[in-house]
Amino acid sequence: MTEQQKEHIRPVVKWFAGEMETKLRNHDDRHGWNDAEMVWLFHRVRDETSELNLVLQEYITHSSFSPKWSGISKDVISECADVANFCMMIADNANRGVTRTRGTELMTEQQKEGVKK
Repeated sequence: MTEQQKEHIRPVVKWFAGEMETKLRNHDDRHGWNDAEMVWLFHRVRDETSELNLVLQEYITHSSFSPKWSGISKDVISECADVANFCMMIADNANRGVTRTRGTELMTEQQKEGVKK
């Protein structure tokens, strides 16, 4: 990304980055992700994606006229920020060259069988 492109970041990207930062600041008391294993971070992405799936199902089943809709909408945004933060942590560690992982743990059972053959 060029310096000029950095100056013209889309408003929606700035807004969502703010949502992500809010979630991260809520957990500033934790150790961070610099030493986290990639596999653990990947599993957290899957966990958070499952949580997002649940709130999306609830979001879809309520009309915008429902009193619950506003709260559910906030929950969707919050879960999206959680997923994005764990993806960002993986990307950040990859960018810094962190390779702490045991390779086959990310493979499906079918992929593992293919490696054994």
